[in-house]
Formats: sequence, C-alpha cells, structure tokens
Amino acid sequence: MVVFAMVSHEHDFKRPEIVDSSVIDVQNAGDPLSSDHIPNNFTLNEKIMILTGPNYSGKSTLLLKVGLLVFLSHIGCFIPGTGKIGLTNRILTRMNSRESVGKLQSTFMRDSMQMARCLSRCTPKSLILMDEFGKGTDVIDGPALLSAFSIPCPVQPYEGCC
Repeated sequence: MVVFAMVSHEHDFKRPEIVDSSVIDVQNAGDPLSSDHIPNNFTLNEKIMILTGPNYSGKSTLLLKVGLLVFLSHIGCFIPGTGKIGLTNRILTRMNSRESVGKLQSTFMRDSMQMARCLSRCTPKSLILMDEFGKGTDVIDGPALLSAFSIPCPVQPYEGCC
C-alpha cells in the first residue's frame, strides 16, 4: 500500500469514486503505465458499447486503459484521472487473435471459444473487453456476430452482462 501511495502522489493520481452501478466514467484519464499518452474521457453507462475507428487510432489502447483503471481502483490504488467506477466482480477479455497453422482450429473458432468462455463466466457486474472479434470476417458478418454475443447471457433475470 505504501507503493500505491508513493506512485499516486508522484504522478498526481486521484481517488476514484466506487459506485454500486455499472457506470464507468473517467475524465482526463491518463495511462498508468506511460506518461506519453494523451489523456481522454471515457463514459460507459450502457451494458454494451461499440468503439470504431481507423487502424492505429487507439481503440485497443483505450480498451486496455479502461480495464487497467477498473482493476487499479478495485485493488485500492488511485488512478490517473477523476471519476466514478462501478463495482466489478470480473474483468473478462477477448483481446488477441493468434493465428497458427499448427492448431486444429481456425482463428475464428478460437475467438468464438474465448467469447463463449467469457459469456459463461460473466455476471451483471462483469466487465467484458472485446477487441477485433471476427477480424477476418465479412463486413456484414461482424455486426451480426456482435449482436449474437450480446443477446441472452446465462444470468437470470436478464440484466445483460455484455
């Protein structure tokens, strides 16, 4: 805990407000691992958010930053930015696709299995971070896949965990 305090003081990190909801609202959010990144604002009030943009625009970096800020705030560390972070019981990710001819499954099959694992473990208090799912699929198929994964989760009553 002393290290958290030292780092927080040295880098001017702020104490996030932990709330009992699914909101993640961080203003002027910096990257806790690097001071080279431009701070940005991030607000998630919905159960699902789609982030789009051109290659190298920072989508993956923002997803990783959100996951790290949620994690840090839940272990009692201050964060680079100010805001509210909802109580989260799990951070589940589907971030990278590893292609290999040595595997007996396609990249899409492995991506689907990772998402199935995330959805089978999620609750209404879970944060699921998904990056470039279905990357090699047709442009029309991508939104269909996303909607297929965002419908009924194994949580009752349906609160939506995604």
